[in-house]
Amino acid sequence: LGRGGGGGGGSVGPRRHAVRKAKARARASKRSVIVTPPEELIDLVATSTCKRAIRTTITTLLKTHPEVALEARNVAVLLATLRELGDWRRGYALVNELRRSGGELDGPGLEGLLGACGRAGRPQEALDALKASPSVPGLLGWCGLLEACAAEGDSKRRATFATAAMEAVKARGGDIASTEPLVAAAATAAFGGSPHGLEVAASVLSPEVAARAADAPNWKEVARALEGLRRSPGVIDLHGVGRESAKTAVAAIVRDLERAGASEGYPSLVACDGDLLIITGRGKHAQGNGGVPVVKAAVLEELKASGIAVPSDEGDGEWTPTRNPGVVLISSGDIQKRP
Repeated sequence: LGRGGGGGGGSVGPRRHAVRKAKARARASKRSVIVTPPEELIDLVATSTCKRAIRTTITTLLKTHPEVALEARNVAVLLATLRELGDWRRGYALVNELRRSGGELDGPGLEGLLGACGRAGRPQEALDALKASPSVPGLLGWCGLLEACAAEGDSKRRATFATAAMEAVKARGGDIASTEPLVAAAATAAFGGSPHGLEVAASVLSPEVAARAADAPNWKEVARALEGLRRSPGVIDLHGVGRESAKTAVAAIVRDLERAGASEGYPSLVACDGDLLIITGRGKHAQGNGGVPVVKAAVLEELKASGIAVPSDEGDGEWTPTRNPGVVLISSGDIQKRP
């Protein structure tokens, strides 16, 4: 008989050796994750596109560096990532760990949890999360709550959930209830988009809600683009979105910054006081008049309509963001300070 015994002719021995090597590599991999600085693990979660890697890294963070993982800004990043995965269960587990440590969700964190519930279509869990937190979510939080309501299959339950959600928006959302087209469009979807739903939405909040829904028919695509601001503060990637979606996103950012300037403590999408980098792409597949990329032209048009000055990308010298044909750079601080 061979080394492996039986009729295998010795084939079991090499296989067993390969298994040992695989286990050794796995142990080495685990050791390398544990010694990785927590800041790098947070960055890995924020930039990774692998669901398994994200979930494993979050689990590792909570086990090895709980004090870092449960810092408010890091919790917001982790929940923003879980929102994109629709992993509301892991989001709830993270929040429970935070509360056991004596902490509480802030606005951006609550926004991420509501968004995760929205992606997963869990309206009851979203409403429970909102009731359990004293914080006020931002624009994307309300959109996530209403997205969760829209996923309910039973029309009567959907109307019940949507009504409760809209009343929460009215009570805690401030002027978002009557001035934000994205929320208005999400509310229309939550009520089923029917004429009756439009009437209910208008009766719960204000007549403007139903009327302004038409300004953002692409609200879900815009919300997905805006979500990137939580994972990469100060940077929004509009490369690949449609012209109208790009304009809607820029208009929403401007209104969001104006709210942040008018209301202290408002969880603005743009978590920085410096520059906001808008990635539009170079327009290799979509150029408008004069060779200007279509998305960039739409962004510049919307900024001009909002009265926001944009640095020129003309001139000589070394490369700067303003001279990159694929981006637009604006000062978020100046928008917040506007009267």
